[in-house]
Amino acid sequence: MVEIRTRPAPTSNPPSEAVKRGLPTAVCARTGPTTDVCRSGTENDWSSGWLVFADIAGTAGVIDVGDEILQRFDATPAGVTVLTNNRPVVSFGATGLPPSGAVDTTFTIKHSACTGNNLRTVKITATGRLHTNKRACP
Repeated sequence: MVEIRTRPAPTSNPPSEAVKRGLPTAVCARTGPTTDVCRSGTENDWSSGWLVFADIAGTAGVIDVGDEILQRFDATPAGVTVLTNNRPVVSFGATGLPPSGAVDTTFTIKHSACTGNNLRTVKITATGRLHTNKRACP
């Protein structure tokens, strides 16, 4: 479980990058561990890693020509899953807050051998508040 505790969550850098750069940013689930392509629709598996990008041009939440990838995070270790409530992309405005009309996003992080209260959830509310919880494993 050490890797789950020390690995940065998908929510850790995009808001600060938005404020630092004064630009909208987003974080998205990668389609594969070595791709620079975001999942789409209601795909909810972030276990292949994620990308943080300056969402400057084109369609919001999509890496378009003119957008800049700021960070790449590799796939999670074997047995570790990161799932969301059907959100393949989370966006942040230049202020570091989610854009108007955003909805809550919850990340669930667990190991396949999870026991006790070692399941983790990280929730970003529509207003930008971050909540973390430890819960019982299923």
